[in-house]
Amino acid sequence: MIFDKAGQTFSADGRVFTVGGTAWCPRERDGELFCTVRAIRAEDNEAPTAQCDFGEDGTKCLPLDVLEPVSPSVPEETGKLYVLYYIYDGSCDANNSALGISSDKSILIRKMLDDLDGDSSLRVRPVYATSYADGDMLHFSFEEVDGDGYLGYTIMPVPVYPGSADV
Repeated sequence: MIFDKAGQTFSADGRVFTVGGTAWCPRERDGELFCTVRAIRAEDNEAPTAQCDFGEDGTKCLPLDVLEPVSPSVPEETGKLYVLYYIYDGSCDANNSALGISSDKSILIRKMLDDLDGDSSLRVRPVYATSYADGDMLHFSFEEVDGDGYLGYTIMPVPVYPGSADV
């Protein structure tokens, strides 16, 4: 069966693809990341495929198992949480990550303090703490005592969205 009318949907492995919708390739294929699904072919005893339009890069027929559908729209926010990010830039390495998510900034500040105490090889001193966006975003900056490294923590609000209604 071939689905080629805009708006037609096809479900594969718990994922819903829409003709005319957007999909992305988690395994980048020659720089082609995002495509518009132009048609879906689903025949018995064959893996389903999609005709993918990559714009200037042309169209390709790809198996659905190498694609991920992209939601057609962003739903209304259902709330707000805070995320604790850190970034470290030292003489030997650099890294960054999200350390936690909570609805309470004080819990994330405790997580930051525990993170600072958790690495005995890292000795830092505070440089400054700043509040942005009417206190909704916080930034803490530290420098290494015996080096030229920098450690920064940021607590910032992020909106929460419900999952896709199609899944």
